[in-house]
Amino acid sequence: MVKYDSDVKLWSIYRLYDPRAYKNTKYVGITSYPVIRRLKEHIIGSKENKAKSEWIQSLVVIEILPAIEVIEFVLGSKKDAVTQEKKQINYYIASGQTLFNIIDNSIFRDGVRWIKQADNTWDVWLSHNDKYTYIGKSKSYGNTYGLNIYQKILELKKGCYENSR
Repeated sequence: MVKYDSDVKLWSIYRLYDPRAYKNTKYVGITSYPVIRRLKEHIIGSKENKAKSEWIQSLVVIEILPAIEVIEFVLGSKKDAVTQEKKQINYYIASGQTLFNIIDNSIFRDGVRWIKQADNTWDVWLSHNDKYTYIGKSKSYGNTYGLNIYQKILELKKGCYENSR
């Protein structure tokens, strides 16, 4: 008699992207359900990931739905699938994609790392030359009011230019 491990499932690792720009991946996820079901859940929205929901809604208002594509299958536990999902996320980040994934309470977007704190504020870090510079604290994700983020970017670029001489 064959005994099956109940924790083993077939997992789909998928990406969401704007169908007008095939190579522009915005989110990587996993599911053990049919991916069309997961896409519908993304379209309905998520309170946990406001940035992803806003991106999807920006498409919906112009009558475009995000596209979903399975990029890998994993036969194993959820832990196995999450491990592979993180590898895919790292691959897309390394290739210069701006993802809306929340990784270890962080969102990486346009060279800025937003880290959610226990008090529901966000620490904001700017990525430059594979290093992070602390910018400040924000009350909400995406709110850079008062952080002088653009000034910090100019300062870092100026320093990079001066150091390259």
